[in-house]
Amino acid sequence: MNMIGVLDLQGDVVEHLDHLDRLGITAVRVKEPADFTHLAGLIIPGGESTCLSRLLNIFGIREVILQEFQRGLKLWGTCAGTILIADKVIGESPCLGLIDIEVQKNAFGSQLDSFTSEVTVPRVAPGPIPLTFHRYFALKCDLKPSMDEESSIIDPTWDNRSWTRYTRL
Repeated sequence: MNMIGVLDLQGDVVEHLDHLDRLGITAVRVKEPADFTHLAGLIIPGGESTCLSRLLNIFGIREVILQEFQRGLKLWGTCAGTILIADKVIGESPCLGLIDIEVQKNAFGSQLDSFTSEVTVPRVAPGPIPLTFHRYFALKCDLKPSMDEESSIIDPTWDNRSWTRYTRL
């Protein structure tokens, strides 16, 4: 049976397990190398990337992730998990270096600068939705959304260089 695992060393483990459960997806906690049996994919959740990196080594999981990825294990990293799987981390050596993305830690301030707010996004929900804005890292993957007014769903006034200045409005 192929299942999704959630790395359970530190961070937003419960939240990921809850979301998967609400989607009807069987998920298991992954705490040690033996837990990788029958996994189709692994979610590395948010938390603190330096702490998670150390714990991967302490629990002997780092090498298992690298081996299983080579065998086809699918990976998804959220927040700190993204930092761990990135192949380029500005100013640091990458931890796992498995995905062709570049991240910069503390690019928009520290974790203390993160905040929550309700935002109206008509294409997502009819009313306000609660969102958490993490200003911890920047992701650089060279995606360039179409700015063609006829086909784009992107607000033409959006400035991708300074989005954080609008988040507290």
